[in-house]
Amino acid sequence: MGYGSDLDLVFMCKNISPEHQSCSQGLDATTKNTLLIQRLTHMLTLQTVSGRLYEVDTRLRPDGAAGAIVPSIEQMQIYYQQRAWMWELQALVRARCIVGDSELKQQFNQMRENILCQQREIVTLQKQVDEMRIKMLVQKSSRDEKIFHLKHDRGGITDIEFMVQYMVLAHAHKHKSLCAYTDNIQLLGCLSDLEIITTDMAQQLSEIYREYRQTMHAKALHAVEAEVSSEEYIPEREIIRKYWQQVIGS
Repeated sequence: MGYGSDLDLVFMCKNISPEHQSCSQGLDATTKNTLLIQRLTHMLTLQTVSGRLYEVDTRLRPDGAAGAIVPSIEQMQIYYQQRAWMWELQALVRARCIVGDSELKQQFNQMRENILCQQREIVTLQKQVDEMRIKMLVQKSSRDEKIFHLKHDRGGITDIEFMVQYMVLAHAHKHKSLCAYTDNIQLLGCLSDLEIITTDMAQQLSEIYREYRQTMHAKALHAVEAEVSSEEYIPEREIIRKYWQQVIGS
């Protein structure tokens, strides 16, 4: 998380058998779970004298805003196997359990590994990741040629994240160790150790990622956008574009 980051939270529960559908208060389990999450979200988004505590986004759950606010682990597995969009599989690369029942966390981690380790057709995967990146550029990139947005513009952080996520989805079926990490720096190191990418590539992308993040943190503390002059970071952006061409091929 960075300064000003929102919280992307997905809640889940164990598979509920019919005989355990109701609770002592007379509420069914789904209603009780929904009320609990609404209460927790209300506390997390508390407005204080210094501003809102956290911005919470729960739309990463299966089927987004239209889906159950607390899906069961079985519902999540079926969704990711059958209906998940590419961006949701990419998000699964970064997903990690924060708190909860130890058995349920183990089940989620196993489900995550199973989904990430599915073998995928490389050309199709490259095309889908590239198309998703283009959609994000259309929606979020800077419209001013004099400005470079450190996250959203071509040659920014999102390009690094997309390359890492693509390589995990492309190679995890052969290398389960890629499922052990959720952050970009450790994943780049793991990809280098597995000789999927060169040491130079891992080091260069890691250094650029850290530098971008440091600048973004500073700007967030001053409550300004993560933007710099388009004359800045030109060599770094060219390096990222070069590696994007090598990895994704567009």
